[in-house]
Amino acid sequence: MNIPEHEIEISAVRAQGAGGQNVNKVSNAVHLRFDVARSSLPGWVKERLLRLGDQRVTRAGVVVIKAQNHRSLDMNRDDALKRLHALVAAAAHVPKSRKATRPTRSSRRKRVESKVRRGKDAFQGVRMKAVILLSGGLDSATVAAIAREQGFEPCAISFQYGQRHLIELESAARVAASLGITRHVTLEFDLRKFGGSALTGDFAVPKGRAPEAMAQGIPITYVPARNTIFLSFALAFAETLGANDIFVGVNALDYSGYPDCRPDYIAAYEKMAQLATKAGVEGKGKLKIHAPLMRLDKAGIIRRGLALGVDYALTWSCYDPQPWSKPCGRCDACVLRAKGFAEAGVPDPLLISRRAVPPRTPA
Repeated sequence: MNIPEHEIEISAVRAQGAGGQNVNKVSNAVHLRFDVARSSLPGWVKERLLRLGDQRVTRAGVVVIKAQNHRSLDMNRDDALKRLHALVAAAAHVPKSRKATRPTRSSRRKRVESKVRRGKDAFQGVRMKAVILLSGGLDSATVAAIAREQGFEPCAISFQYGQRHLIELESAARVAASLGITRHVTLEFDLRKFGGSALTGDFAVPKGRAPEAMAQGIPITYVPARNTIFLSFALAFAETLGANDIFVGVNALDYSGYPDCRPDYIAAYEKMAQLATKAGVEGKGKLKIHAPLMRLDKAGIIRRGLALGVDYALTWSCYDPQPWSKPCGRCDACVLRAKGFAEAGVPDPLLISRRAVPPRTPA
């Protein structure tokens, strides 16, 4: 079975001196890495390959092969490629006595469609885990649904970081439950000790700004380095799970001018992560930070989420909730949310179904 060359990563293994320091010499060993989940192999071959039980296939669904038996670098490279092709061939092999029962493309498609209709993943039992930054807001709920649609097993992480209220964390728990997310971790730390933001300090939340004004400068609701802190926790969580994928709901259009919601920031963080983790250094996993909402406006995000069945009545956006947990309707987050639902041509279900309950504030 043919495997495109661009899907195979091959690198020379650098020899190491005393203390593990690199020396100016390259050994003849080569390191091969092949990401099964992201490859162009047929789905049934991927499934069988992941279920072979071969120790060269990691829990993250990546084939890792080290070849060092030959004196020539090229010979070791060829050896690694032969081993990979042999492994894939073993997964794709169907004994003659069973060829008659091998599923056809049509029957496989019907089986997958049936499972999707029942709300189950097409490759149940071998889904790749992905970490979702789940704030309880509109964007993160949409991203969690997108990750699930793409076949990942979402593992959510939320943060109680000293924000003005805890309604968003209650929303995060409800969103996770509605999407069938069974692994949901909430970490606690206190950025109020630093302050510097209207969300973690004594500054007033800006009200009544036009959407055009929000893109001018960085507002006082910006929490210094918040996304960097959140992504660092997510990165650690992903590495412990053997996951190579992190989903975050940042957006470069309706983003209130925050510097850590830009495409170049996400790209730089992803590059840094390869240097900062054991999996990245050893070549056992290449982290991907997914930002599927980056180029969508709020209306586009809402339409995408509605198509995936997201219940936006469970989400929360307001920076400064009023008594009995009502959105203020005038902060930047409320204005952008209202603009999105208006442009999408649908009413905001939060304003229709939100029950009047007292707001919780951090202790």
